[in-house]
Amino acid sequence: MAVIELLNSKHKSKKKGYFVLVDPDKKTVDIEKIVKNVNRSFVDALLVGGSKCDKRGFNTFIKKLGSMTETPLVIFPGSHDQISRSADAILLLSLLNSLSLKHVIGEHINGAKKIVKSGIEVIPTAYIVMDRSGKTSVSQAAQIMKLVNNRDVDRYLYASAMMSYKVVYLEAGSGSEKTIPESVIKRAGDIIDKPIIVGGGIRDVKTAKRILSAGADYIVTGNAIENDPDLILDFGALVKGF
Repeated sequence: MAVIELLNSKHKSKKKGYFVLVDPDKKTVDIEKIVKNVNRSFVDALLVGGSKCDKRGFNTFIKKLGSMTETPLVIFPGSHDQISRSADAILLLSLLNSLSLKHVIGEHINGAKKIVKSGIEVIPTAYIVMDRSGKTSVSQAAQIMKLVNNRDVDRYLYASAMMSYKVVYLEAGSGSEKTIPESVIKRAGDIIDKPIIVGGGIRDVKTAKRILSAGADYIVTGNAIENDPDLILDFGALVKGF
């Protein structure tokens, strides 16, 4: 099944999904333990991406993961260098509230030829970052325009609804102390009839349950499972039984 078919099928059936994010840049993370738990748990896909990994190292990392799991590998690109034909799909992120054209369309242009020639599945993704602190890595690297209140977010949600994006990714930022507010997720569900992915700040099952109950189709965990890979089993069990 194509990844977008999986996303759409769960969205339409109101079932929930779970993505685990791994970063090739983080050399001290126990990747073997993470993948082992992914293979044992209810995980729909591994998202793979980082802010610094070069194209040679990224392709090697993707191939290594592919040898360890049959779980779909979906690129969550930090730059146009992070493309590999060994992946199953790529979330083509348009960071809508970035002040930098590089992150809205520039990286897409630079990577377009390689993506097309790779033959991997492309999933156009409206990427909205709601980091009120401005301290997360994505905020600093991509010149994020702060979304102060829900009305600010609504503008981007309506834009996402009428454009040709396949999914919407609401991001609180890697390492964020706070998650996307539940009120924002509920509004997204009212405005958009597309799969909604929510990531950032999800550190425990209680928080994940709140995010899913608010209307997220998929949750993403990264930092939490880097610190404790066994949390993958807990998150997976929650999503499976939701």
